[in-house]
Amino acid sequence: MKKFTFTLQSVLRVKTIQEKQIKAELAEIQGQLNDLFAQRTDFQQQLEISSAQYGDELQKGLSVPRMAWFSNFADYINGQLKQLEVQVRKTEQKLEEKKAELIAAVKEIKTIEKLREEQYRAYLEEVSKEEEKVLGDLISYNNTVEAAG
Repeated sequence: MKKFTFTLQSVLRVKTIQEKQIKAELAEIQGQLNDLFAQRTDFQQQLEISSAQYGDELQKGLSVPRMAWFSNFADYINGQLKQLEVQVRKTEQKLEEKKAELIAAVKEIKTIEKLREEQYRAYLEEVSKEEEKVLGDLISYNNTVEAAG
């Protein structure tokens, strides 16, 4: 009896490897996004601390250069936050594209696996027919031997 061989096994193997690669890339992009969120949180905290310090110093009397420093610092932090938002949007877009790529790869793998199941069912039917033929031949042989002997 011949062994079952799936004709698209190499394609299935390649698609499975691609799926793993896409998942790894997806995890990397998610890590980058998490880092950007952490940076954004840090900048927001710095801005809040600076604002609280500004309020405290304003009540005590604030020099013009110090006031300018707080203003420049706030402008700098806000600029950094804007740049981070651009990076976040780009990274989120990459993440969505990678997710779509993963969904497509998973669909391809499922389609190939369905083809494998169909080929395996056809193989089992063929094996069953061969076994029935062998049994039929054996019964026929036994009947011939009993009738002759």
